[in-house]
Amino acid sequence: LSLLAYDTAASANNNNNSSDASSVTYKIIHCPTFGKSGCRRDTPGQYLASDPRGGRAVMIASTEKRKLVYVLNRDSGGNITIASPLEAHRPRTVVFDLVGVDNGFDNPIFASLEVQYPEYEDAVLAERKKKKDQEDRDKMEEEGGHDVELGQHGDGYTKQLAYYELDLGLNHVSRRWATSTLRSACCLAAIPGGLDGPSGVLVGGEDYIEYL
Repeated sequence: LSLLAYDTAASANNNNNSSDASSVTYKIIHCPTFGKSGCRRDTPGQYLASDPRGGRAVMIASTEKRKLVYVLNRDSGGNITIASPLEAHRPRTVVFDLVGVDNGFDNPIFASLEVQYPEYEDAVLAERKKKKDQEDRDKMEEEGGHDVELGQHGDGYTKQLAYYELDLGLNHVSRRWATSTLRSACCLAAIPGGLDGPSGVLVGGEDYIEYL
């Protein structure tokens, strides 16, 4: 995550000497390091979303587990300040997309399309451990067992659209609610709110678009 600000002083000096658009200058305000051993699935940076109303906060997420929220403000001199990140981690959760929801000037809300798999995986491992001999496995197949490989049809997991709310008063991030969506869902699009639209999120999947 690199937070840049338009350097008005340097750009003004450059514009006096050149009319080229490449003379525009930015300065780095904040540039933290999240991972030093490459881009891994739990290294934040794969997804980035900002609050549509004035950019009060941004959420940066990894493919799995980690989510960080940065609160942005301005000091008395008009300079951008950034607070320490707030954690919204959920272990063993895979993220497919992330957007900021237009919630007016209420607390910022971010929508995440994700899958939680701990309950399913633990249940399958426990079942396989108890029924590891051939006789029990054959009996389970005769009775219509449900030991299905992860990723196959009928494996039992569901995709969810989860909403994370940043409480600006308490300076805390919480997972407020979640709703199930179709399994083929793969992308999100935020809808403008207030006078511009009804707010909410469009969920895109195979041959369908769902409004949530």
